[in-house]
Amino acid sequence: MTLTPDGRTLIVAETLGFRLTSFEVGPDGTLSGGRVWADFTGTSIYPDGICLDADGAIWVATCGPRCVRVREGGEIVAEVRTSQNCYACVLGDPDRRTLYAMTAPGSDAAEAAAAPMGLVEKARVSIPGVGLP
Repeated sequence: MTLTPDGRTLIVAETLGFRLTSFEVGPDGTLSGGRVWADFTGTSIYPDGICLDADGAIWVATCGPRCVRVREGGEIVAEVRTSQNCYACVLGDPDRRTLYAMTAPGSDAAEAAAAPMGLVEKARVSIPGVGLP
C-alpha cells in the first residue's frame, strides 16, 4: 500500500486481482470510493509491493524479475530489471531517488527457509519518492 503525501488517497496492490485500487481516505480514516487505478489483467504483472513517486506514478514489484513504473490508467513508463523475482520495493536514501527492490528466487516459505537467497537490489531513478511508506 502507499498513502499520498496529503493523506487523502490510499492505493493498494491486489496481487491476485492484477490491479492497483485507490480509495479516498476520510478525516476519520474511513475508506470510500474504491476504483481501479491500474489494471494488469492479461499481463505477467502480479502487483505486490508498491511505492509512489513525486510525479504521481507508482513503482510496482511484479513478482517477476523486474519493477515497473506505472502511471494512473496502467501505462508502463519505466522498468528496472532485477536478478530474481521482485516482491517489494521502496524509494529510499535521503533524496528518495534509490529504488530498493526486495527479491528472491520464489515465494514458497519452506523453500526460502531451507535456502535463504533473498536480496535487496537497488537502482537510481530520476523521480524521487513521496508519501508513505
